[in-house]
Amino acid sequence: MSIDLDRLIRFSYVAEDLSFTKAAKRLNVDQPWLSRQINQLEDQLGYKLFERTTRRVVLTTEGKTLLRLANELAATSQQIRALARSLSQRSDRTINVGVTPFGYWISERHALLEQFTRQHSGVSINLLSRYTPLLLEELKAYRIDVAIIRSASAGVEDFEHLPIHRSAVGLLVPTEHPLAARPHLALADLAGLPLAMTGEDVNPVGCEDLAGPFVASGMVAKPTLEGRSAMLHYARQNRWFALGFIGGEGEASAEPGFVYRRVVDVPPVDHLSIVRNVNDDRDIVRRFWDAGRPFAGLISAMTQRSGPAHLAPVA
Repeated sequence: MSIDLDRLIRFSYVAEDLSFTKAAKRLNVDQPWLSRQINQLEDQLGYKLFERTTRRVVLTTEGKTLLRLANELAATSQQIRALARSLSQRSDRTINVGVTPFGYWISERHALLEQFTRQHSGVSINLLSRYTPLLLEELKAYRIDVAIIRSASAGVEDFEHLPIHRSAVGLLVPTEHPLAARPHLALADLAGLPLAMTGEDVNPVGCEDLAGPFVASGMVAKPTLEGRSAMLHYARQNRWFALGFIGGEGEASAEPGFVYRRVVDVPPVDHLSIVRNVNDDRDIVRRFWDAGRPFAGLISAMTQRSGPAHLAPVA
């Protein structure tokens, strides 16, 4: 059976609005012509997609079944159009880089951008700062070329990623707590202590990769429904423990009223990565990716120690 894919896309518009008139306006076509297109699609398929009356349009069971795939096709079509426009307007003299505001303090991010600028003096970098979910949407639609985001982020598994910073994971300990007097901690010290963390709905990857070992050790999870800023607010208010990290210069993340203590039996984690669309081998993207490879190489060569080394760029 040969199916006209454009008709499937038009079907998704009608199904979304449940109105031929509204869908025709969105598609900028005549309503009678759109009705004929859907009739022809139904003839191709051999079953009805809509029940039509003078008062309303309702999807049939078969129409509901087909709609999911038709929506995916329409979304893919929009992405292809956006990419085609982007590629026609874009040159190899500019790269659009999305960055998360949570990574501003990591020196490897700055070193990567500076190194790329030195190596490609004729290329300008446009930075777009957004929260990770929005950056991944921009990347998927090819409105940016690459993104630099936290490695443990929901949705990153759909992209190709290259880690550029590994961070030691520890705890922010309330200054009044007895454990604040210790130079470092072990998981065995933590059973029963409250741990402020983002909820699984907010960041399932981060919950599993970062907070997982602490919860498994017996810490009591105190999830919030918002991001890290809200999590730290509740930790300050209730004097809970919270996750902390060592930065690229070996400096611990700071928070008033808390001290950072490394947990010696929790391995470092990849904390910041470059991400790109899978199989995006455009020259400008490949050059930026290559600039990040030395950082990834240093990460893979790191050995366990009290804190991560500063990952200086390789000339």
